[in-house]
This record gives sequence, structure tokens and C-alpha cells, in this order.
Amino acid sequence: IPVGAYHYLHGTDEATIRAAADWVYENCYKNKQFELPVWLDVEVQGNPEYTPANKEQTTRVSIAFLNQMASHNMYVGIYSSEGEYNSVLVPSEFASFDKWIAKWSTTPPTTTDFTIWQCSDGTSGQVYIAGVDNDLMYVDYPTFMKNSNYNGYNNQPTPSVITPYVSVIKFNKATDNRKKAYKRKRLINNILIERF
Repeated sequence: IPVGAYHYLHGTDEATIRAAADWVYENCYKNKQFELPVWLDVEVQGNPEYTPANKEQTTRVSIAFLNQMASHNMYVGIYSSEGEYNSVLVPSEFASFDKWIAKWSTTPPTTTDFTIWQCSDGTSGQVYIAGVDNDLMYVDYPTFMKNSNYNGYNNQPTPSVITPYVSVIKFNKATDNRKKAYKRKRLINNILIERF
């Protein structure tokens, strides 16, 4: 079974969250291989332990964690429900990160360019297997990781096309302002996930 991980967002300042990312890397990921990304789980609504001042602060703190983890050559992304992604974060600031969006429904999220859709909690939404979260992955992360230098794999990226599970559009490096690591992934695959 391919392995990834996610870290629950805590801490409301960038220094604290960067230190948390370093600690998590040193104690959980260093010298290990993960076939799936490391996700930052943003679930702050109704959480008494997390009281950000506003969505801009939550966005800054989230990006600080993701960038710090990426500095350790970990391939990272953001996980959130569609509602929280749009209400407690500034979505445009996450253009350079993969997205795992939870929307327990039979219709996909309207959030653009998500790579994983959590379609059910096992009881509602698009249920494939009862009693567990159901997720649809639209990128072949295991193949990508094994051919990359991310998440404990030390291969140099080689030109290859990963067959996606949905329709694709061509990557336009001239107009895309994504971070370097993300560009490398997309250039290797020469694909982007098309909006549903």
C-alpha cells in the first residue's frame, strides 16, 4: 500500500509552524521513503485549539509549513474540505501546491486543479467502500515519487509521462508561476489535471 502522511495544522505564527515542520521531518520522515505527498491538514473551523486572526494569517502559516517541509525535499500539498479551503484560506495563494479536497458528494469539488478528491466518509457521498474514507487519486504519485528526488527517493527526474486518471491539458511553462519543484513535476509529466 502506498504510504503518505498528513500533519494537522496547529500554531498561529510562522516561526512555530516552521519549527513544527522541522521536528516532524526529523522525527517522522527523515531517512524514510513515502510514495504519496506529505499533506498539511487544514481543519480549523470549530477547533478551539486554533484561533487564527483571519484567513490571510491561516494562509501564511499554512504556506510556511509547506515551504519548510519542501525545503527537506518532501513533496507537499494541502488537505481541506472544500468549504474550509474556500472560507479559511486564500485559495489563489496555493496555486503551486497539490490539493486534496474533501467533499462528501457524488459531484466533484469545484476547486480547480485538485489531485485527490475525498468523496466520502464511508457513509455519505460517493461511497465505494463502507466504513472508511473514500478518496479518488487523479495523479500516479507512487510512480512519480519513485522516479524523483522527493520523499526519500534519490533518483534524478527522468522525462516520462504519467498516465493520469482524468483528461489533461498541456503545461505552459511560459505563463505558469508555480514554485520550481512543482514546475519540475509538471514538466516531467507534461500534464496538469483539468478542471471537472
